[in-house]
Amino acid sequence: MSIDDFLLDGWCFRNIAREILNMTAVRRLVRAGLRTFYRHRTEREKIRRLGKARWNQRFKFAIVRNPWDKVCSQYFYWIKTNQHEMSSRPIEFSDWVQRAYVERDLQYHDKHKMFMPQMDWISDRKGSVIVGFVSRFERLYEEFEEACDRIGIDTALPHVRASKRGSYQDYDGAESKETVRRCFEKDIEYFKYQFQER
Repeated sequence: MSIDDFLLDGWCFRNIAREILNMTAVRRLVRAGLRTFYRHRTEREKIRRLGKARWNQRFKFAIVRNPWDKVCSQYFYWIKTNQHEMSSRPIEFSDWVQRAYVERDLQYHDKHKMFMPQMDWISDRKGSVIVGFVSRFERLYEEFEEACDRIGIDTALPHVRASKRGSYQDYDGAESKETVRRCFEKDIEYFKYQFQER
C-alpha cells in the first residue's frame, strides 16, 4: 500500500507531523517523504474540522516528549528562530520558564497552545487519549517504524542533525524543574515521565 492509497481525502498521514509537538520530529517526517501542513491543531480541533465520521476513518498517532526536554527544546528553538528577539536579546532559561510558564508574560507566552500539556493536545474533554498510537520522542525511530507497519507504509525516518544544546538536565535548576513538573503534571502522570538525574 502506498501513502496515496492509504490517504482518505488526501489528508491523514501526510498531516501526521502536526500531531507532533516539536519541530525536530517534523523535519524528520518531511525528510521521510511525508508532506506536512504547519498548523498546530489539537485532536479536538481536528475532529471539529473533519467531522467525527471522517476522523474515525483515519489512523491517528502522536509523539510526546519528556516535559523537561520539551521545554528546554522550546526555549532553544525560540533562540534559534529569534522569536520575540530571543536571539538578539536573550534571557536565561530559568527566567524564560518563569516568564512564559508562571507569569504567562505575553512577550513569551504568546500562543497558549504551545505551552499546554501534551495530554491536552491528544485527549478528549474527559481526559481520555483519542489517538490510536502514542509514541515517545525518546523512541522515535523504533515507534515510527511500528506506526508505518500498522498502516502498511514502507518508509524510513532519516536522522537529522542533533541539537547541540546538550541535555535538559544542564539547564533545569530546582525552580525551573518544579515549574515544569507543575505545568506538565498530566503528562508526567500519564506517561510516567521523570526528571532523569545525572
